Amino acid sequence: YGLRQEKGQLDRMRSGKRDVAMLFVYGAAENYLADEGGRLGFVITQTVFKTSGAGDGFRRFRYTNAGGKVFWLRPTGVVDMSDLQPFEGATNRTAVLVCEKSAKAFSYPVPYERWTKARRTGTLRKIDSKAGLTATPSLFSFTASDDLKAVRAHVIVTELAAVPVAREIETSPWLTVRADSLPAIGRVLGKSEYKAREGVNTGGLNGCYWLQVVKTLKDGHLLAENLWNVGKIKVERCSMSLEPDLVYPLLRGRDVSRWRAAPSAHLLAPQDPKKQREGIPEAEMKRRYPKTFAYLKRFEKRLAARPDRKYYPESAPFYTMRNVGSYALSPWKVVWREQASQMTAAVVGGEARRPALPDHKCMYVPLASSREAHYLCAVLNSTMVRDVVDGYVVQTATSTHVLDHVAAPKFDASKGPHVELAQLSARAHALKASDPEADVYDIEARIDEMTTALWG
Repeated sequence: YGLRQEKGQLDRMRSGKRDVAMLFVYGAAENYLADEGGRLGFVITQTVFKTSGAGDGFRRFRYTNAGGKVFWLRPTGVVDMSDLQPFEGATNRTAVLVCEKSAKAFSYPVPYERWTKARRTGTLRKIDSKAGLTATPSLFSFTASDDLKAVRAHVIVTELAAVPVAREIETSPWLTVRADSLPAIGRVLGKSEYKAREGVNTGGLNGCYWLQVVKTLKDGHLLAENLWNVGKIKVERCSMSLEPDLVYPLLRGRDVSRWRAAPSAHLLAPQDPKKQREGIPEAEMKRRYPKTFAYLKRFEKRLAARPDRKYYPESAPFYTMRNVGSYALSPWKVVWREQASQMTAAVVGGEARRPALPDHKCMYVPLASSREAHYLCAVLNSTMVRDVVDGYVVQTATSTHVLDHVAAPKFDASKGPHVELAQLSARAHALKASDPEADVYDIEARIDEMTTALWG
């Protein structure tokens, strides 16, 4: 059915897992629907409309049968129930797809409804009494025995329109926004000149590479402890002395929020930034960094057995990591969390010794100057961009593809608006650094004025 379109090993890695429901939809359409006008209603995971890579083939909505005839599955509507979580005890992202089989092509947009729980009137729920936050009405809850009429009475239905986020690519993730906002948002869509990257990937052994530096010793070496119990795989707990050259500030997802990024741990990165896909040769490690090599040697069997070892060159040392090249050592970075309810861009940089390295749950753009980093950060945190990102990504997958769909103009220091956007971002960062709860509403409002003008 053309559900797997990727070619080569790298494409297969990027495309991720397939949901078998995709195959069921196509199989049911071919076997049970009339060739013209047959309809299928299917309860399916909402991610098939939003995920980049894994859902691409599904979103072709057409296939060629054994006789060589092409059929389209025209989506007549989608109901997104992710917020309701209608299946008791399950936290999946539920949607309902209705499609119609036809020998004729269809055109976008597709009607898309989003159902969210309404709040009760008269019943208040305290959010956080210690923090002094205002109480809000509690949300309605549902049970499996409730009928449609009872549920519809307590949900808010938002009518949206769905289109491929990349107009020229029919299989790109769906952008779901209000129909009347499509012309304006269309100006923001497009490929940026900036390239985003995924942070450092340890292959599942964070407990080996992630460190807490206790203190700097008299000889300049670092006394450190490994974060042995982080991640799914726990490792041996160690306290060791390390050469400082390969130890960098580590930026984790939880360290990043809008306008603020503050590393909370350290990362051991024994990587050769020139070769990118290989660690520093063992002979060089023994000679220049004997203490670091001795520490890594403790974990040799586990490091060599990592599943992603097959993606490294055979000659690569056992401690080789992914996503550490010269780009990772850039002095300034715009970072954002992969898992977040909204776009959370922030600037990190200016460290006196070594630049912060994001982990693989953080996406980033490497940059050479503070001004350009703050300019791009302001653009990415604008309401227009956040609407685009909210409209097409799953909250657990705000990945590097953001800059494939947001046409962020290249920074130009000769343009006053670009410089002012950089200054506004720097001000927001300064306020959040002194008080994470600081109000930056006025700054964000000015950024919105300037970015809407930027895109016309």
